[in-house]
Amino acid sequence: TTLRWAMLIFAKNPHLQEKLRAEVHAVVGKDRIPTMADQAQMPFARACALELQRFCNILVTNIVRVTTRDVEIRGRLIPEGTWVNGDIH
Repeated sequence: TTLRWAMLIFAKNPHLQEKLRAEVHAVVGKDRIPTMADQAQMPFARACALELQRFCNILVTNIVRVTTRDVEIRGRLIPEGTWVNGDIH
């Protein structure tokens, strides 16, 4: 899912895609794949991954919560013990 969102975001922002590509080529080159050891030398790549996961809907659903008391929201009663899922879409 992260990669799918990355494709969309980078398609809309080719200057960011080019900056990421330049960093990867400078650190990793074109003859091998990146390793976790390369991460320390690629701060922009790390920032891109973290920002994608912050900005985009990576999870299908959010963490389910349970109300600990009766709650009223916009005139609607949510009884104690009700499972509540905050939709992140």
